[in-house]
Amino acid sequence: MLIFLEILKYTLPAAIMLLAVYLIIHRFFKHEALKFENERHRAMQKEIFPVRMQAYERIILLLERISPNHLILRISQPGINALQFQALLVQNIRDEFDHNLSQQLYISSGAWELVRTAREEMIRLINSAAGQLRGDSQAHDLASRLLELHASLEHDPVARAIGAVKEEAGTFL
Repeated sequence: MLIFLEILKYTLPAAIMLLAVYLIIHRFFKHEALKFENERHRAMQKEIFPVRMQAYERIILLLERISPNHLILRISQPGINALQFQALLVQNIRDEFDHNLSQQLYISSGAWELVRTAREEMIRLINSAAGQLRGDSQAHDLASRLLELHASLEHDPVARAIGAVKEEAGTFL
């Protein structure tokens, strides 16, 4: 029994010291790993922030370009009929949207859904305006009817999408 106490007298302090050293080293490495992860996250945010803001800018530009006011001014061509103008307007909206599809990576699903809805509503509005015209109507007739229908909307889907994108972008500033 005396030998056991003698061994315990030397091994117990060594075991306590070993445990204390282990806990200190463990805490140190855990702190360093957390610090490294925070620095990595900060560096990543520093690189992603400009790309994300550029995506918001491009989405706003897309939405502005598909709004009837801007779309009609940009696409109008003299001497075309309403059917040709309708096709040009719809194709332009689709091209603009397709060109910016990759931007959905940087915005929330909710905001992207509003962008998609705005695109679909604008196409529906163009088709509705064209459907209300006679077969021999000219492009300016379609433009007028489209602007009337757009002005009569209770909620402008493009304005709603722009507001959502601006609000979301503001959370990152």
